[in-house]
Amino acid sequence: MASRTLIAYGNRCDEGTLSGGTWLSTLPLANLQNRLIAKVARSSGATTAATQFDINLGRARRIGMLSLIGHNLTVVAKVRVRGDDASDFATPLYDSGWVDVWPSGMIPPELLEWEDDNFWLGTLSDQARAGYQSPFIHRVASLPSLQYWRVEVDDTSNSDGYIQIGRLFLADVWQPERGPVVGAAQGMEDTTDVMSSLGGSEYFDLGAKPRGHRFVFPALNKDEAYGRLVDMQNMLGISGELLIDPDYADLANKPRLAFVARFVSLGEVVNEGGGRYSSTMNVREVF
Repeated sequence: MASRTLIAYGNRCDEGTLSGGTWLSTLPLANLQNRLIAKVARSSGATTAATQFDINLGRARRIGMLSLIGHNLTVVAKVRVRGDDASDFATPLYDSGWVDVWPSGMIPPELLEWEDDNFWLGTLSDQARAGYQSPFIHRVASLPSLQYWRVEVDDTSNSDGYIQIGRLFLADVWQPERGPVVGAAQGMEDTTDVMSSLGGSEYFDLGAKPRGHRFVFPALNKDEAYGRLVDMQNMLGISGELLIDPDYADLANKPRLAFVARFVSLGEVVNEGGGRYSSTMNVREVF
């Protein structure tokens, strides 16, 4: 049984052509292809006609994960993902159906107050989700390579009056046969500058709080070690993007665990004998 760790890399979004929906000329759909997550694409309204878009990858590509990063989708929002070998999606070869962006049960009932806007839904509150990249991650099951993809968003009651997305991630996925060992760690760095006056008062220039994750893989097979990990490091270096989802089955903590990252350093592959290899991956969140 494969591990529950997913690592997506080789973002095909940037190779494609985006179209559909209605998006502001000052914050166009093309911003989804910009690595700066703060440079968002914003729809002209919140209707489903305005908030959908298509991706033409130019040729068939194998896609294992689609993710919307840095969005403002509310706790009642839904997303539908379709894939096809024809641009009209008349008979799509892949259809996710409508999927909750923030599944119910994300928060245990005992942690919710009666007055909370998400009490009956049991979802992550809008206030809580605002502190993260807010990744909506959809795992695409095994399927043939496809050229055309359509993303539809249903969030018509969004109080902003529009939806916005900072980055689209559309890539194949590596799911290691055996997951990281106990001791894999995730932490957070606060980049806030602290200044002190002569009188001892402190002043803060608030900064971002990027997360970091360390994966220790003790038993990769040879294809994973060289066909996946080494190739991924060669492709990305320390500047390229990857999207990590350390435990895709953990819906409750996905906003806290999953994020777009880069390698802090490139780890060596160690031959442990018996056809097994080990390696450590260190990544840092990018914004």
